[in-house]
Amino acid sequence: MTVDVTIANMWQTVTLGFGYLPGSIRVRFGDAGAVVEELDASTGIIRVDVPRGYDGPIAVDFQRTVLRAGEPSATREIGTADVCIYCGARSDLRDEHVIPYGLEGTFVLRRASCGSCASKTSKIELAVLRDALLPARTALALRTRHKRSRGPTLSVTEVDAEGRGGTRQLLVAEHPTYIALPIFDTPARLRDASVPNLVVKGGWTKLVGGSTLPEASARFGAKRVGVEISLDVYAFARMLGKIAHGFVAASDLGDVATELPAAIFEDAESIGWWVGGAPDVTVSGDGLHGVHVSLVDGMVQVRVRLFAQLGGPEYLVIAGRLIQPTPDMGPSVTVEGATPLRNRWKTDS
Repeated sequence: MTVDVTIANMWQTVTLGFGYLPGSIRVRFGDAGAVVEELDASTGIIRVDVPRGYDGPIAVDFQRTVLRAGEPSATREIGTADVCIYCGARSDLRDEHVIPYGLEGTFVLRRASCGSCASKTSKIELAVLRDALLPARTALALRTRHKRSRGPTLSVTEVDAEGRGGTRQLLVAEHPTYIALPIFDTPARLRDASVPNLVVKGGWTKLVGGSTLPEASARFGAKRVGVEISLDVYAFARMLGKIAHGFVAASDLGDVATELPAAIFEDAESIGWWVGGAPDVTVSGDGLHGVHVSLVDGMVQVRVRLFAQLGGPEYLVIAGRLIQPTPDMGPSVTVEGATPLRNRWKTDS
């Protein structure tokens, strides 16, 4: 969205009427840019500095680059498992970033994944983070452990007036970068499906780059400019399942029987039994990502909303079913600031 105002002073205060994150506003006047200062995030009031004597229009573009991560967020410890939450191993335990580190995940469950399972979940995450989400992560400056692998440019495809195609490298700040996520039907278990396939009902996209596709096309005189986004929807669904499983492992729900870990690691389509789209949106858009764990008719359901702040879609994960605790059920999970839990992971036969 663009707001146009006419100014005749050294600076102008513009009220947009909503809150935003620093870095989400871009201001243009003529061919120049201006510095934006946040005065009141709760009401969306900003201050725009422009050259002395300028009396033309100023365009304020907002929610184009809503998040600029900047410095890494502080880690938030949500518990200590002392057991692999995927296979039950008690040795070679690693800390688990429940939401991937590369998506600014700050929630950490200590000693929660053995080396073997950590390697498997890492491959699942990388299939998403280094493919479909890599341009968006670059444009938004989200965290990475491999900073040297990030170049100053991103590619676009183009077709000129004569129909000749090719690729062009654009500076990250000028690239028409989009986030694209699938919109799923509900998990197969909830729609009485006979097979566990994921049903893609549509897609959600959000511009997070420095220009739109038409703007990039006009800038270079190309007939058409495009970007290629390829997403492995099953890897994405497994990543959603991994996020949900981690949060339930640190919850205070009690003992849960689950088939989710097996589905996360299988190459088959079984993840579709447990992961799908949410029928409505309930998770707040206040944070970059949102997760909500609840019990519905004895079933543990987790709603995951990635890029909630940008209006991202909500997903539903059936993480297991609550069962009665017994006194001889393995190691415990301790949640920071709470009493020790008896949250033992069982696998349904």
